[in-house]
Parts: sequence; C-alpha cells; structure tokens
Amino acid sequence: MNGVKIYVAKDPNNNLIVLDGIALDLFDDESILMTMKQTDIRDIAVNYTDFSQTFTVPPSPTNNKAFKYWFDPKNNNQLENANGIPARIDIGGVYFKKGVVKVNSANYNDDGQLKSYTIQFTAGLKALKEIFGDKKLADLDYTSAIGGQFIPFLDVNVVNSINNTIGGNAIEIPLISSTRYLPPYSRLKYVSDATINAVGIRRTELRPAIKFDTIIQAIKQKFNVEFNGGFFADNIDIAGINNLYLWLNKNDNVFNTGGDVVKLGSSFPTNNVKAISGPVGSNYFTVELQYLATGTFPANTMPDFMYLRFDTQNLSTNSVEYICKIQEVLLNPDGTVDEFSTNNQANFGIVTQTDHYITGPFEKILEWSWDLTNTSLLPGKKRHFRILCEVKDGGYIALNQSRIIVSQYKKVRVFGIWQNREASTVSVTSFSGTEIYNKVTVKDNIPEMSVYDFLSSIIKMFNLVVIPKLNNEFQFEYYKEFYSAPDVQSFDITDFVFPNRKMNKIKTYKSLLFKFEESEYGSNIIYKKYQPDAREYGTISQTFANGDGEEYKIESKFSLLLFRQLTEIGYVDLHNLDQTWITGDGCGESDGDIITNKPTIFYYNSKAAIQENKYLCYTKDDGKSAKLETYSQFSSLDNLTDYKNSLCFSSENILTGDARVKNLYSIGYADQIAKTYSKFIREFEIECYLPKWIITTIKLNDTIKIDNVKFQINEIEVNLTTGKAKMKLINDV
Repeated sequence: MNGVKIYVAKDPNNNLIVLDGIALDLFDDESILMTMKQTDIRDIAVNYTDFSQTFTVPPSPTNNKAFKYWFDPKNNNQLENANGIPARIDIGGVYFKKGVVKVNSANYNDDGQLKSYTIQFTAGLKALKEIFGDKKLADLDYTSAIGGQFIPFLDVNVVNSINNTIGGNAIEIPLISSTRYLPPYSRLKYVSDATINAVGIRRTELRPAIKFDTIIQAIKQKFNVEFNGGFFADNIDIAGINNLYLWLNKNDNVFNTGGDVVKLGSSFPTNNVKAISGPVGSNYFTVELQYLATGTFPANTMPDFMYLRFDTQNLSTNSVEYICKIQEVLLNPDGTVDEFSTNNQANFGIVTQTDHYITGPFEKILEWSWDLTNTSLLPGKKRHFRILCEVKDGGYIALNQSRIIVSQYKKVRVFGIWQNREASTVSVTSFSGTEIYNKVTVKDNIPEMSVYDFLSSIIKMFNLVVIPKLNNEFQFEYYKEFYSAPDVQSFDITDFVFPNRKMNKIKTYKSLLFKFEESEYGSNIIYKKYQPDAREYGTISQTFANGDGEEYKIESKFSLLLFRQLTEIGYVDLHNLDQTWITGDGCGESDGDIITNKPTIFYYNSKAAIQENKYLCYTKDDGKSAKLETYSQFSSLDNLTDYKNSLCFSSENILTGDARVKNLYSIGYADQIAKTYSKFIREFEIECYLPKWIITTIKLNDTIKIDNVKFQINEIEVNLTTGKAKMKLINDV
C-alpha cells in the first residue's frame, strides 16, 4: 500500500501550501484514481489537468476543522473558497501533485449524523475554457502592441504602411480588396502622380490585418496566463505562429462612419493640418459627442455647447471671392454623402456661414457655437458636416490645406456663453490644434470570435497538444514533437504486469473530415463549383465503407481566402513564387458584394520590392495617384520560396494545383491516421502494479516496455493508494 497523504492549507485563504499543512484523514478503502487519456490532451474544453479526482473522506476531528467554513452560512465563506483550498498530494512521502481541494457536499445518515464529505482535488490549473469564459477578441487590449488605440487610416498612412520595407509588424495592410475583384495588372499599373481616377487600389477597399502573436500577447495580459512551447518558438520548419495574421474585416466600412471622426470628450494627437477639398462626396467630418471627462465640474457630465473654428490656410486660388459655409450632410448606407437628401433639408442643411465674401486664406474665417442643451445629439450619436467654399459665380474653391479646431464646453453661468465663462472650464480637453482623421480601432474591426474559439481552432489546425503546468502556464507542442520531447521517459514494467492481457483491434473511423468555416468569398465559391465533390477550399473528407468507429472531425472556426496572382507580371514556376504577385479578392461573387465579419486567416510571407517598371497604382481620396514600390505578400502558404506548410487541409497548391506542397493534414495528421489504419496496429489492455517512483513521474508521452516490446500509452488509470493500474497501450509500428 502507498501512504497517500492529502495536505490542505491551515488557512483556506492562504495560497501557499507548506509542509506543516493539515493532513486530511482518508477512509482505509478509499480509491484515489489518476486517469490520463490521449483524447483529453488536445481538447481544451475538458483538459483541466492531468489529474482530477472526486472522493469521500470521513468526518474526523481533523477534517471537520479543515472544512469548518462549509458550515458557516452567516459569513458564506464557501463562496470565498469557490476556487478551492490550496492543497497537495504526497505518495509515500514523495511529492506528487499540487492543486486545490473543493468541498462538494457534506453527507448525512438517516438519523442526521454526518457520515462523510465529498471533496474534489484538481491539480494545477483550470480548463482554458473556464478561464476565458465567453470573452471575445474585441474584449482584449491591443494598445501596447500597436502603439495606441487608433490605427490612422489616411492615404499617407496607408501608402507608407504598404511601402514600409520592414514588414511583419503587429498591423499590416494586405492588398486584398474587400469590394471588388482586382483587375489585371495592366489596369492597376502606376503611370504618374498626375493620373486622375486611375483604376488603382483604394484606401476604402483595404482592411488592416493583425498579427496572431499580438492577439496572443493580449490574451496573456487579459487572463494572466503564460503560453510557451514549440508552437510559440517560431519553428518555421513546421510553421509557427509568428507569420499568421487575422484580417480586420468586421465592418462594411473599416472606419465605421465613412468620414473623419471627432470624438469629443477625449484627446488626440496635436498635428493640426488636414486637407479638405470641397465639396467631395466622402469628404466630411463626423462629430460624436462624448461625456466630459476633465475640468472643475463633475466628471461624466454632459457638455452645454460645442465650439468649431475653421481656417483656410492654402487654397487652389487666391484671387476669387468666396463665402464659407458649414453644411450638415446625410449619408447613403455605404458611407458616401446622399446629395439629394442633403440638399433637400431645410436651408440646404447649412448651419452657419460667413456674412460676406472674402479672398485668399483666412485665419478664423468661421466660428460656430453649437448650443447642446436642447439638442438631440446624445453621447455616442453622430452627425456629419462638411465645409463648402462657394464662389460668387458658382462652383467651389479647392482647399489644399485647412484646419478645423473643435472643443466642447460646460456653461458655468446661465446668462452668457462667451462673455461669462470661467477660464478654468473653457477647454475640457486639448482640442486646440486637433487633427481630424480616420481612426480605425482593432476592437471595432476585429471579427466576432471568442477567445476560446480562436485558441481551440489553432490547436485543431496544427494538431497541438496542450500541456498544463503550474501557475497558469500552458505549453503548446505539436503532436509529433510531443512524443520526441527531451523529457520523454521509457519505463520497463515487465516485472509488474499481470499475466492476463487482452488484445483488441483498433477501431477504424467511419469517415474523416477536416474543414474550415464555409466561405462566402467569391473566389472560394468559384473554386467549390469546379470541384467534383463540391468541396470547400482547404477541406478534406473521406468515407470508409468498413469503418467501425466514430467520425474523426477537425473543424476550425477560421475562414480561408483563395489567393491568386496578378497576370502580366512574368510568373515563372512554382519555385519562383517570390517573383510573383500574391494578392486576394476578399469580396463576394460580384463587385460590391462585401463579405464582413469572417475570421479570415493567412500567412505573411515577406515584404517584396516591386520592379521599377511594375509599380502598382494607389488611387487617393482626391482622385490622384501614388505608386506602391513594395507590398506585403500574403497567401495560404507559410513561405513563398521554401514553403513548409499550407493553411489548407487538402493537397491543392493554391497557385498551380501541385500536390508537392505540404498542408495541415500531411504535416499534422497523416502519420497519426495512417497508424490507425495499419494492419499491424493493436490495442493491448493490461493490469499491473506500479511502484510509486513510476506513478509520480509518468506522462502520456512516455513509452512503456514489456518483454522488450515498445508501446505508446493510450489511456492509464492508477489507484494511488494501492498502485494497481489499468492501461490501454498501442504497439509502436
């Protein structure tokens, strides 16, 4: 018999279990079982730890003292100990496991006498699913990784991000159109900056992408967990997480408003120059009122009025007389200005204008005080405005450079707004000199996906094993690497095995299914139509007539995107992929069919320089052109020159149909499935007595030897008090 001891902390609120903790009294015939199964190590929904046990203990004086809190309804201390009392298990004086003990129930006889406690010991960790709960990716904080809350999305930011030669940043902008199929290169080709309304790539059709590792770091910070192991070591031979990106495609319009946003009540950068050409349909700014956050008045109070100042700093001409107007605009569903509805408002939607014509640039050409005390603009609501510089003879002057300054104030005296305000309450935030610009946030644009689905999809795709450690640490290893880890041991148990054994045929699967979420992208739909079995891109399935087991199903919550090459670039062959264009059409079956809120995954390959005579055209908001000299290559391959992996489960090469490209199935699952169907494989059921030095160290990836024959452990159940064990072993083929 093994001398099993369960120690609990003397103080239930003490997180440190020390050697002088209270040793619980156990029933002499109590079985304390340790069970480990292969089926648990990849399922984070059930993988609490490698050991969790519920058993009964007697109501001895020692146990009654340890569990006294259970009977204290006044203080309700059982709720304080919902996470369990710190505890550990020793076997024959040898440390075995550290964890927590919870009292599930106190059990009574028919005569009302306490007869036992039912307690549960759980080693080490909660299940990841229990840790994450129902939290979404949008609930995480990404500010430290991206350098702030907002991703500026003006033309200059987009062009600089695409042309930046570094690449692999927390945020990248892939050349994936969300609104149309990209035309052939001959139409996207850059000609000159002066080209107007070219068929170039536009800011409004692009969406940023966020690095998986950035999401991982945000998860670790939010839930105070630690992830490590081979998958996070950027092992490019197997395709680690460092090159994976998630497309920020939650919304039809990545800006959420379609125009420039001023969110009053918070502070922004102080660069104050903003070009506004008028009137251009999408060239408006949006005011979103916020509660006041600073000042001598109470926080989170409503402002009384808003102040707007407009300067004309650089015009297209200085010789024409013009009058300046602020017009409230109404929008179409796609975020553009609805000119008909706008101009059919009362007074054409003009809220204020200069009282006489002027020429040339002018400081403080227009000031407008907007009384908010009776307005319908409540916090979080938006209204949209644009500046019109209208000339006498019709038409408009273009504004090459201008400035808008917006502030919101709290009235301090009822009889005046401007003349009778206190200086300390004038500017509640630093809005003087605020730049108004498109602000894209990760939280607003990351697809609706739970943290649990995000991680479990990764685990399933790459066939990972999750190994829980102490202190909320989880080790992620590739399944194949798990069995060749440095700490793998081999135990020869020949002398401990009972003579009675049972040998079983391994049950084969009725069918195999490895799939991603059904895609709505047009290129993927076209792909599916041309497959004989109407198979989704990246999916693999197989049915077996003689299968006698369950269906083997691996499902990822991610969508895939079928990438393609732009024609006329000089594509050579499969091994020269770095010389090609890898791009994506992220819309539906027709132009304008925008697919949103699909968690779409792809690899970042490298930052490729474009040949001088092949520059791509970028069409700016003002219709003029800019050239793209470099771009970030994204695809479903982990590397374009020396690929090791594809994000597909199936064998198709996304560019040529070449089956030589390794994929998620061939790298992660093929050997495992082949072993199941091997005519030499058998499952052996044995019983044995294990000494405590094996019980306290054995792991699922250890090997067992019996009569010099090597086995892998499929399942093991050990009674810690007696050492008696039942094992299901697979012969090593």
